[in-house]
Amino acid sequence: MTKEELLAFIECHRSKLKYHTVYLNQKALEQFAIGYFLDSRSNEFLVYEVTERQSLIEIACFKNEEEAIGEVYEIIKFRCRI
Repeated sequence: MTKEELLAFIECHRSKLKYHTVYLNQKALEQFAIGYFLDSRSNEFLVYEVTERQSLIEIACFKNEEEAIGEVYEIIKFRCRI
């Protein structure tokens, strides 16, 4: 999946996202954030989710961006019940 395809998916299902916010290629500590970013230390893309109490949970790490985008897509589908 590409970034453009994920953005199109998010736009189509914006009403179902409710209180979740999606961040692509950036780290955010906002409640209910889902996203990925490039970790400068490991040089890998980290997929994360921020909880209600603003705890960052690293879900997975990938060498390439397409796999990270695919994992974000799966998390969005699961959390938002799409």
